[in-house]
Amino acid sequence: MEKKLFDILKERGYVKDLTHEKEIIDLINGEPMTFIWELTLLLIVFI
Repeated sequence: MEKKLFDILKERGYVKDLTHEKEIIDLINGEPMTFIWELTLLLIVFI
């Protein structure tokens, strides 16, 4: 049996507690989708 993405993430410890778990599993393991994650770094320089 092929593992689904959600199972792999949970097995590796990236997922711990969820609300609406069934809906999230359906979204993650469902049809492909575009996901954009923007990480903005805040740099503070002391002179």
